[in-house]
Amino acid sequence: MGSFFHLDPPSFFSPLPEALDPAVDEEPVLNCSADGNPPPAYDWWSSAGLPEAMTGNNSVLRTSSPLPPGTYNCMASNPFASVTKVFVVLPSSSPGTTAGIIVAALALLGLALA
Repeated sequence: MGSFFHLDPPSFFSPLPEALDPAVDEEPVLNCSADGNPPPAYDWWSSAGLPEAMTGNNSVLRTSSPLPPGTYNCMASNPFASVTKVFVVLPSSSPGTTAGIIVAALALLGLALA
Protein backbone atom coordinates (compact mmCIF):
# COMPACT_ATOMS: atom_id res chain seq x y z
CA MET A 1 0.00 0.00 0.00
CA GLY A 2 1.40 3.43 -0.95
CA SER A 3 2.10 6.29 1.40
CA PHE A 4 0.48 9.71 1.13
CA PHE A 5 2.50 12.83 1.94
CA HIS A 6 0.78 16.17 2.37
CA LEU A 7 3.05 18.94 1.06
CA ASP A 8 2.44 22.66 1.66
CA PRO A 9 4.25 25.85 0.67
CA PRO A 10 5.23 28.14 3.57
CA SER A 11 2.62 30.46 5.07
CA PHE A 12 3.21 32.94 7.89
CA PHE A 13 1.30 32.65 11.15
CA SER A 14 1.17 36.49 11.13
CA PRO A 15 1.68 37.63 7.52
CA LEU A 16 1.08 41.40 7.78
CA PRO A 17 3.99 43.86 7.76
CA GLU A 18 5.00 45.06 11.23
CA ALA A 19 6.29 48.46 12.40
CA LEU A 20 8.54 48.65 15.46
CA ASP A 21 9.16 51.83 17.45
CA PRO A 22 12.55 51.92 19.23
CA ALA A 23 11.02 54.10 21.98
CA VAL A 24 8.59 51.26 22.79
CA ASP A 25 10.40 48.16 21.51
CA GLU A 26 13.76 48.51 23.31
CA GLU A 27 14.39 44.77 22.95
CA PRO A 28 12.61 44.02 19.67
CA VAL A 29 11.36 40.60 18.63
CA LEU A 30 10.90 39.93 14.92
CA ASN A 31 8.69 36.88 14.50
CA CYS A 32 8.80 35.36 11.03
CA SER A 33 7.42 31.94 11.99
CA ALA A 34 5.81 30.07 9.11
CA ASP A 35 4.18 26.70 8.63
CA GLY A 36 4.90 24.42 5.70
CA ASN A 37 5.67 20.85 4.76
CA PRO A 38 8.55 20.36 4.56
CA PRO A 39 9.30 22.99 7.24
CA PRO A 40 10.67 26.22 5.76
CA ALA A 41 14.21 27.55 5.98
CA TYR A 42 14.62 31.25 6.86
CA ASP A 43 16.78 33.99 5.40
CA TRP A 44 17.02 37.59 6.68
CA TRP A 45 18.24 40.81 5.03
CA SER A 46 17.95 44.50 5.84
CA SER A 47 18.53 47.97 4.46
CA ALA A 48 20.16 48.78 7.82
CA GLY A 49 22.46 45.74 7.88
CA LEU A 50 21.91 42.78 10.18
CA PRO A 51 23.44 42.43 13.64
CA GLU A 52 25.39 39.16 13.93
CA ALA A 53 22.68 37.79 16.25
CA MET A 54 20.19 38.06 13.36
CA THR A 55 22.00 35.91 10.84
CA GLY A 56 21.29 32.26 10.24
CA ASN A 57 18.25 30.06 9.85
CA ASN A 58 16.09 31.51 12.66
CA SER A 59 12.37 32.19 12.47
CA VAL A 60 12.22 34.42 15.58
CA LEU A 61 14.96 36.96 16.18
CA ARG A 62 15.47 38.80 19.44
CA THR A 63 17.98 41.52 20.20
CA SER A 64 18.98 42.95 23.55
CA SER A 65 19.35 46.46 22.14
CA PRO A 66 17.36 48.69 19.78
CA LEU A 67 17.73 47.99 16.06
CA PRO A 68 18.87 50.71 13.67
CA PRO A 69 15.99 52.25 11.69
CA GLY A 70 15.31 50.52 8.40
CA THR A 71 13.46 47.71 6.68
CA TYR A 72 14.10 44.12 7.80
CA ASN A 73 12.94 41.27 5.57
CA CYS A 74 12.48 37.60 6.30
CA MET A 75 11.99 34.95 3.63
CA ALA A 76 10.58 31.53 4.51
CA SER A 77 11.29 28.95 1.79
CA ASN A 78 10.75 25.30 1.08
CA PRO A 79 10.98 23.43 -2.26
CA PHE A 80 7.46 24.58 -3.21
CA ALA A 81 7.55 28.34 -2.60
CA SER A 82 9.13 31.33 -0.89
CA VAL A 83 7.23 34.03 1.01
CA THR A 84 8.58 37.27 2.48
CA LYS A 85 7.54 39.23 5.57
CA VAL A 86 8.55 42.87 6.17
CA PHE A 87 9.41 44.58 9.45
CA VAL A 88 9.98 48.37 9.57
CA VAL A 89 12.03 49.79 12.45
CA LEU A 90 11.12 53.45 12.71
CA PRO A 91 13.50 56.28 13.65
CA SER A 92 13.29 57.41 17.28
CA SER A 93 10.93 60.35 17.67
CA SER A 94 8.22 61.82 19.85
CA PRO A 95 5.05 59.74 20.47
CA GLY A 96 2.84 61.83 18.15
CA THR A 97 5.34 61.71 15.33
CA THR A 98 5.84 57.98 15.85
CA ALA A 99 2.12 57.29 15.45
CA GLY A 100 2.07 59.21 12.18
CA ILE A 101 5.14 57.39 10.89
CA ILE A 102 3.63 54.01 11.78
CA VAL A 103 0.43 54.78 9.90
CA ALA A 104 2.37 56.05 6.87
CA ALA A 105 4.79 53.10 6.85
CA LEU A 106 2.01 50.53 7.08
CA ALA A 107 0.03 52.31 4.35
CA LEU A 108 3.06 52.32 2.04
CA LEU A 109 3.78 48.67 2.76
CA GLY A 110 0.17 47.79 2.06
CA LEU A 111 0.39 49.51 -1.32
CA ALA A 112 3.70 47.82 -2.12
CA LEU A 113 2.32 44.38 -1.29
CA ALA A 114 -0.93 44.87 -3.20
